[in-house]
Amino acid sequence: MLITGVSGQLGNNLARYFKDKYDILGLYHSHRVEIEDIRTEEVDLLLPSAVRKTMQELNPEIVIHCASLTNIDYCEMNRELTNRVNVYGTKAVVESMQNGHGKLIYISTDAVYDGATGDFT
Repeated sequence: MLITGVSGQLGNNLARYFKDKYDILGLYHSHRVEIEDIRTEEVDLLLPSAVRKTMQELNPEIVIHCASLTNIDYCEMNRELTNRVNVYGTKAVVESMQNGHGKLIYISTDAVYDGATGDFT
């Protein structure tokens, strides 16, 4: 299993939860993290070649994509960077999996989809 954003609260908790069930590689960018019994690695999602290389080497069965910029005020003030990280970083992950057979789980935020309207089943 590969978990992006392992230095964030969600990615970190998922890594800890799944560590007894899967061999996990957790990816982080600027906030190095060490979790007992979990391999972590620095990868910049804005470098598609680095993402592709990591995916080819690991060929994960499951990818849980948690990496993103999440501070709403920061994101509003830094729209270009937010778009690059949250959209193009996600695109790099998706495209790196196109030749594999793994499953992608993408987790968004209620700041985008509040669940109040729409068919979210």
